[in-house]
Amino acid sequence: MRRVFILSIITILCTFSACVPFGGERNMFHFSTGSGREILWSAMSDIIPDEVVADAPVVYAHEPAAPVFIDHPVATPTPAVVAVVDDEPPVITGARDITLMAGSAVAYSQGVSVSDNMDEAVELAIDAGQVNTSVPGVYELVYSATDNAGNVARVSVNVNVIAIEPEDTQALVAATLSGLINDDMNDEQKARAIFDYVVRRIKYAGNRVYGEPHVEVYLGITNGRGDCYSYAIVSQYLLDEADIPNMMLTRVGGRTRHFWNLVYAREGWYHFDSCPNSDSSSDERFLFDENMALDITARGAGRIPEYYTYDHSLYPAVAGCMVCAGEPVEPVEPVD
Repeated sequence: MRRVFILSIITILCTFSACVPFGGERNMFHFSTGSGREILWSAMSDIIPDEVVADAPVVYAHEPAAPVFIDHPVATPTPAVVAVVDDEPPVITGARDITLMAGSAVAYSQGVSVSDNMDEAVELAIDAGQVNTSVPGVYELVYSATDNAGNVARVSVNVNVIAIEPEDTQALVAATLSGLINDDMNDEQKARAIFDYVVRRIKYAGNRVYGEPHVEVYLGITNGRGDCYSYAIVSQYLLDEADIPNMMLTRVGGRTRHFWNLVYAREGWYHFDSCPNSDSSSDERFLFDENMALDITARGAGRIPEYYTYDHSLYPAVAGCMVCAGEPVEPVEPVD
């Protein structure tokens, strides 16, 4: 009875936790619970007398089986969602005070752009409701931009509407030139100082409506914006003020117009083009001969094949030119 009772207990235990003999000992059982914990039952010798164990047959709740290893799947952690907060407004660049002649047209967006740290395209809004271009005065112009997060950028500039007279332009040119040259310079050095000033001062902005020359010069110097005509006409006024012989050239042919200058220096006439050109450096466009003009034109043949094409019969012979109206002038080395 005692043997049956003890074995019944073992049977019950094995029923609830897969009982597997451990280490080959009759009095030691390995219980593997469903939770994965392991219990080593080894105290049978203290409960079952030796004579009972010696006489008792080995009883298994079930036939021993090879251990079974169960791979528990490892849950993939869910990436944390980081909320990106956009509290940075767009950036408006290129906005500056504008001077224009009363009654003239103006494009307020020229040279002004907007960018944003998050949004690729942000619209530039222009409020010119306070500006009256017909009446001289100073008016406020407001540029603004709003990104998708609602951040707003605002830049205010002044629009100075004036009535420009030729005398105003001449006074401005004289004052500008006085800060560029001195009496110790020769004509080539003075021309270089004028060239460098125009290159630095004016930023290219195309698609304009041309006004009177003195107006273009005044606006070119004060606003610092213009196209090739602005570069050429400002250069011409400054060269005239410096008493350096010069004249303006106009391109023949092509889809667009181009203006530049001829300047008498180094004992001959040379091309002088202060307008930027991606096919040449500024040094190459200062007092260059006809061969260089042809070379620069060839470089940009894929865009504007007629870049420095002009009517040679209308101008004096340029240094290095074999087809000009006058006698060809050999290039002279520049003066340091």
